[in-house]
Amino acid sequence: MEFPVCHWGVDLAAIPLTHAECFRLVGTPERGRHAMVSIDGAPAVRLACVVLDSARLLIPTGTDRTLVRAAAGRPVSIEFTQHDHAGRPSWQVVGLGLARPMGYADRPNPLPRTTVTMTMAAPFENGIVVELARLTGHRTLPQTAATGPDRARESTVDAVELDPVGPQAGTASAGRTPSAAASASSDSGGSSL
Repeated sequence: MEFPVCHWGVDLAAIPLTHAECFRLVGTPERGRHAMVSIDGAPAVRLACVVLDSARLLIPTGTDRTLVRAAAGRPVSIEFTQHDHAGRPSWQVVGLGLARPMGYADRPNPLPRTTVTMTMAAPFENGIVVELARLTGHRTLPQTAATGPDRARESTVDAVELDPVGPQAGTASAGRTPSAAASASSDSGGSSL
């Protein structure tokens, strides 16, 4: 997959992201996020989405069943884009999956506290569930002489790498290179992502 190199007159390094990194980005800082959603190749529409831990995406529609009828059993492509303070995209994640109507068992309990559904009346009354097959994406970082593409990749890995096992479980390994994070993780008996 080839990513663009230049946006808005600034050279950007496009850093590919793994499925796990993509999933972590779309689920933080809160589980609710707006995305561009295309059903069965139709033009994309901006919709509120709620990301669940089980690689599923809920798209609540409130009392409107139009989306449920249009999407049930069809392929759905989803695009999440996060912009920096200057309005440039800082990361982009694209996902593919199959839609089905949201049933009672799909409703999250407790309901997530998210700003994307605050304006909707009874947001989880109707909607669709998208079983995400795969997420792909990239992070874009400004590229300077001091931070070429290789150094930019190390910075990105530092920012999203977590130690899943050991005394530092769940703590970010910011400030360490991937090799330093791996050696620190192996010293504690854990593994690095």
